[in-house]
Amino acid sequence: MKKLFNKQSLKYLIVTLFVVVIGIFTVTFLAHASAPIKTETVNVNAVSQQILATGSINAQTQAVLNFQMGGKLIYLPFKEGDVISQGQTIAQLDSYALQKQLQIAANTYQAAQNSANQVVENQNAGVLEGQQRTALDQTNKNGYTATTEVGVITDTVKRLVDNADLSKNSAQLSVDLINYSVQLATLTSPINGIVLREDANTIGINISPATTFVVADPTS
Repeated sequence: MKKLFNKQSLKYLIVTLFVVVIGIFTVTFLAHASAPIKTETVNVNAVSQQILATGSINAQTQAVLNFQMGGKLIYLPFKEGDVISQGQTIAQLDSYALQKQLQIAANTYQAAQNSANQVVENQNAGVLEGQQRTALDQTNKNGYTATTEVGVITDTVKRLVDNADLSKNSAQLSVDLINYSVQLATLTSPINGIVLREDANTIGINISPATTFVVADPTS
């Protein structure tokens, strides 16, 4: 009788455990089914990518500067890495000889101007016509008519005036060319930036037009 009781008790126990397990599973399933589903909004974002590499980087805005002539470097206010503003001098060559040539050309221009002014004054005063008429009278007393003499005098005076103007213009061209050369002896930065490269960094040395200076704008 006791053995039978034990078997029945075991049977009841198993059934009870089964019912309990089924109940727990049912409750858990219903709890998950009734819980709200968590969602996320899809956003469009930029994907960044980093690339590691070696080499040189050039700014988009940079100025490569060279002198148009060689000479002695006498002024170098900046070094590589320094900040420079637009219009500042980055390097300068010795222009002593050019300055002297400019003075000579200016004197020549002034002398040509004075000569041109004197020709015009003499023409207005009739001095040139008188001089030319005297010369004609002395060399060709019977070879010219009055009309011919007037034509020769007029042409001679015109040539004197034209020659004076040509001398003045030539002197002015010399002044302009030498003055332009003096300006070329100074190298200025056309942009704001930093001095990226200097092929010459010692004052007093002679440099060629191939000597390069580079200014770069790091913000570009």
